[in-house]
Amino acid sequence: MLKDYSWPANYDQFKRVLRDMVLETDGISVKAELVSRLLKKESMLYPDVPAESFGAAIQGKSMQEIELMAVRQALSDAKGNRTAAAARLGISRISLWRMIQEK
Repeated sequence: MLKDYSWPANYDQFKRVLRDMVLETDGISVKAELVSRLLKKESMLYPDVPAESFGAAIQGKSMQEIELMAVRQALSDAKGNRTAAAARLGISRISLWRMIQEK
């Protein structure tokens, strides 16, 4: 699964996933479902929506969904750097973290 993932934020994203795997594993090996969950979470941080289709992308979405899209885009632009993404959005890192956790 790790080999097949596209890694849009490259090395920083890979390091974050590896760190999370180590921290969240409960044994001497990492289970496939943990890897799958972490990669799914990572894929949600990096949207595939081109800028020109943003209007169409937000149509019919709730404010919470639009905020999450903005968070994902900021994280993508900051290459996964949560401090830079939070600064770009004008929110604290804690607020950004909470928004990501609420997904």
